[in-house]
Amino acid sequence: MSTDSHSGAAAAGRYTIRAFEQADIEGFLRLDRLVWDRTRSPEWFRWKYVDNPVADHTPIIVAEHDGEIVGVRPFLAFELRLGGETVTAYQPADTMVHPDHRREGIFHRMTTHALSAYRDGEPALFFNFPNEYARPGYLDLGWRAVAPERTYYRVETPAAIPTGSEVPQVAFGALRLFLKGYYAARRELSKGSEGLTVQETEGVPLDRLARLHDRRRPPTIHANRTEEFLDWRLSSPVWERRSYVVEPTEGADEPIAALVARSRTTSSGFRLTQVVDVAPLCGGTRWQGALQRGLRAVVSSHPSTDLFAVSDGAIPHRVLTAVGFLPDDSLPLSRFRSYDSMLVTRPNGDPETEAAWQVGGRAIDDPDNWCVTFVERDTT
Repeated sequence: MSTDSHSGAAAAGRYTIRAFEQADIEGFLRLDRLVWDRTRSPEWFRWKYVDNPVADHTPIIVAEHDGEIVGVRPFLAFELRLGGETVTAYQPADTMVHPDHRREGIFHRMTTHALSAYRDGEPALFFNFPNEYARPGYLDLGWRAVAPERTYYRVETPAAIPTGSEVPQVAFGALRLFLKGYYAARRELSKGSEGLTVQETEGVPLDRLARLHDRRRPPTIHANRTEEFLDWRLSSPVWERRSYVVEPTEGADEPIAALVARSRTTSSGFRLTQVVDVAPLCGGTRWQGALQRGLRAVVSSHPSTDLFAVSDGAIPHRVLTAVGFLPDDSLPLSRFRSYDSMLVTRPNGDPETEAAWQVGGRAIDDPDNWCVTFVERDTT
């Protein structure tokens, strides 16, 4: 969604900017249907914004006009680990302005209202992933660009790629031919994960996942994956979930790694499967081999999937490409991408003060200090 410009005093007086109230749920969902052309249920709303275990309230700012909700500025609350410390962070999500009320400064007013409301308490910082249309509005309000958002795809049906624009059919045909040869070459070259067994289960084994995350945590900024947090973050009613725990074939060793995959059918009728999280988030050669074995199991156990996706962050490039995943910011997939998103961040304080950009002893605008998967990204 493109941001609206800052309004004058006359336009500002037409709108009431305030904190969310429970009676606003119907207006929120009505605006969501109009702006995003989708249908979300009250169950989905409760999961995403009410049941969040980090926030002690529903962190949403609304814009009201003549008793109607015409703008919403929701936030997802995260507990982030920065080395050995934890801090609270808020991520703007599902920001909406009614088409009849854009260019009236509503985006700006809702954001500045939120910054003012949260200035003297939590969170320690804000972070999110705006596209090129929304990004200038954030940068004007003190956010800084950190790193481009990259997604790796394994494409089974080229037409399922989210292009955001019309792409000639000849391009899809060329991609299909390229992928046929590429996947055949990957099967011949992809070796090295023998001696491993994958336990596949429906749902998410929260306790095992949390224990694996605790066993080895990266020093970079990432969501604190407690069992309570994972229970919330991985329970969206929009998705079906399946987990893969990778263990040695012989011996009594603990699991080496685990992957969580989730699937849904998109509005275009394509089947999408995301590898939403892996545990732990870092490791050595043995861990990489386990991830490769787990990724193969994800692909083979979802024969009806048209498009597999992995957020760049935890799984190394060499592991992803070994299983046929390609980054969307390089050829050939960059040919089909007509938009870009970027991780941006802002301290909860004066962004003009350089000291504010150090949180937990880490520079929050340094891309090397972040480890992001789909768990940290606002997804439905």
